[in-house]
Order: sequence, then structure tokens, then C-alpha cells
Amino acid sequence: MLFKIFVIMNVLAAKGVIVREYPTDTGEVDYLIFINAQPVGIIEAKEINKGEKLVVETEKQTERYKNSKLKYFPENVHIRFAYESTGEITRFTDYNDINYRSREVFSFHKPEELERLMKESDTLRNRLKSFPKLNEQGFRRCQITAINNLEKSFGENRLRALI
Repeated sequence: MLFKIFVIMNVLAAKGVIVREYPTDTGEVDYLIFINAQPVGIIEAKEINKGEKLVVETEKQTERYKNSKLKYFPENVHIRFAYESTGEITRFTDYNDINYRSREVFSFHKPEELERLMKESDTLRNRLKSFPKLNEQGFRRCQITAINNLEKSFGENRLRALI
């Protein structure tokens, strides 16, 4: 006879709590991240040899879970953050970015950092799309061109620029 073991989770145990194999209407999320008892993120864990597939295949799976209904929560839960990780390669997405995409990170964010990101008025990538007009007084033409081109590059989500 098979018995199902029920584990009571305490999402109030700390500022940041991660629950393994959290049920959704489209399957179980590997890990669901809670900050201050609210679900805010997903972690999809993959085998080390799947690192090259994190960007294409796993991001689609993570986005599907982001849009799934979480068991024990109302329909309007906003999952903002996603990680895909092999343990060696970890990618991060902030779904509040206008043109969100994952990027490789060195490690998972601490709960305090995720909380800080949630309190910001907008994401860094979104803020980089709209700089105030440059006061050109005191700059040489080549400096003005460099600054304007850098701002344009950031606005187009090309975050690696050479000046």
C-alpha cells in the first residue's frame, strides 16, 4: 500500500524560503521561491550536461510554470523571477523587464536582494531605456557622441558597449 506523506511548509520561517516540488496546474515546479511568505520566483534545476539547453528549452518550461496556477494560492500570483541552473551554470530572468531575457549570473540572489529588487520603482534594464536629456555644456563633441551612443546601446538592451 502506498502512503502519501504530507509535509507542512512554513513560508514564514524566514525572509526567504524555498519549497521543493511545488504543485501547479501544469506540473511540479522544481523549487518555488517565497519572499516574506509571497511566491515570487521559480528555480528549474537541470543536469550538468544540459547546460547548453538552459537558454532554449528550460526557459520555455520556466515561463510555462510562471504562467501556471499555484496550488493553495489565488489566480493573481505574480511570479517575477526565474532561475535555470545546472549547479555550474545559473541563468536569471526578471519578468518585469520590458523585453525580458535570461542572463548568466554567478550565484542565486540573497532574499534581501530579491526583496530590494521588488521595492524598486522599475527594473535596471527598463531604467536604462530612458535617460534624461544630456546637458552638453562643457563636453567635447566626441564625448557627447560617446555618451549618446552608450545610452542608445543601453536602451536597445545591448549592455556590453565599448567606449
